[in-house]
This record gives sequence, C-alpha cells and structure tokens, in this order.
Amino acid sequence: MSVLKKVFHIYDTLLKWIIAIVVGALAIIVFAQVISRYVFSSPLSWSEELARVLFTQVVFLAAPLVILEKKAIAVDIIQQFLSRKVLRYLNVLITVISFVFFCFLAVGGWSFAIANMHQTTTALRIPMGRLYTIIPVSSVMMAINCLRSGLDDFLNISAEKKEG
Repeated sequence: MSVLKKVFHIYDTLLKWIIAIVVGALAIIVFAQVISRYVFSSPLSWSEELARVLFTQVVFLAAPLVILEKKAIAVDIIQQFLSRKVLRYLNVLITVISFVFFCFLAVGGWSFAIANMHQTTTALRIPMGRLYTIIPVSSVMMAINCLRSGLDDFLNISAEKKEG
C-alpha cells in the first residue's frame, strides 16, 4: 500500500470515528433531555441548542464521505440514455465542476465564519463563527475527496483507452 493510500485510509477512518462519536453524543444528549423533561420535570436549558449544533456538524462532517463514495442524490434520467464512455467523461466533468464549487464554498465559508465571530449562541455562548468553521473545513475535505474520486474515474478512463 502506498504512503498516500495509507494517509487517506487513516483520514477516512478518523473521519468515520469522529462522526460516530458526534452521533453518539447527540443521542446521549437527546436522551438526557427526554429523561430530564419527562421524569424529573426539569428540562435542560442547553440540550436543544447543543443537539442542533451537533446535528449540523455531523451533516457537514459526513458530506465528504458521501462525495467519496458517490452516494449523493442525483437526477440520473439523462445518464440512462448515455453510452458508458460518454457517461464516464460526464462524471469527470461533474467532478471538476464540483471541485471548483467546493473551493468557492471553502473561501466563502471562511469569510462567513470570520464575519460571525462576534455573535454567540443563546444558551451555550459559543461564538457562531467557531461553529461556522465547519463550512470551510468540510468544503476542503469535500474538495479533497472530489479529487480522489475524479482521479480514480480519470485513471479508469485512461486504463480503458490503453486496453481498447
């Protein structure tokens, strides 16, 4: 296994573990809120906000995996009428367009995060800008995974050209 493959394997595994931990924390917080509200009649003032924050964070953290595994929702009616060769080139084009979009999203997300550092959440008093940093972070991760996916598609096209 090459060094780059090992690095990406660690990267993917670490990301999956982080997602699992955040989802587990989310489940525990929601469960604690239900118990405190209905059993003890004393709801936790911060749990709803923290659950909302964790939920949005896990969505942004899972998006790079969706890109890598090509599990994103797509309208594929046109793709059904294309040949396999044309479809592969179309997938590479979509990957390039997605990569450019994720780069713009990273830059815009960073500006948005910086601009909102002075605003805080209501219950937890966390600067909103810190929470918004997930946008550029996940955008960079999606761009990296877009490159990985696109490179794999491109190499498959090149391999078929050499065979054919």
